[in-house]
Amino acid sequence: MLEQATGQVEAEIPVAPVLTPFQHGKPFVTEEEEKSLGTQMFNLHRWYLRMSNDEGKMFGVKYRDHDFFRGEDDFWVYFEDLYHIYHRQALDAYIITIWVL
Repeated sequence: MLEQATGQVEAEIPVAPVLTPFQHGKPFVTEEEEKSLGTQMFNLHRWYLRMSNDEGKMFGVKYRDHDFFRGEDDFWVYFEDLYHIYHRQALDAYIITIWVL
């Protein structure tokens, strides 16, 4: 809380972090932020940096439907979509960990 000269009290407004737009081949986070990542998110970030050097824009994922026995299928994930998933605060590490596994 901040007190003004008039004696009124104002609430402090939190400053949101600024996200840079996605750039292919560039890190998702700064070096400082990378140090504080969990193991799975750190590994995902390192994997992305290696894979993006090959000029690929997406990667394939095998999906196996265990619940309805429909067999395997493939789907493609663009690195830009991964960037947006990566930066969602609500997801935190749990969803990313499940998604990566």
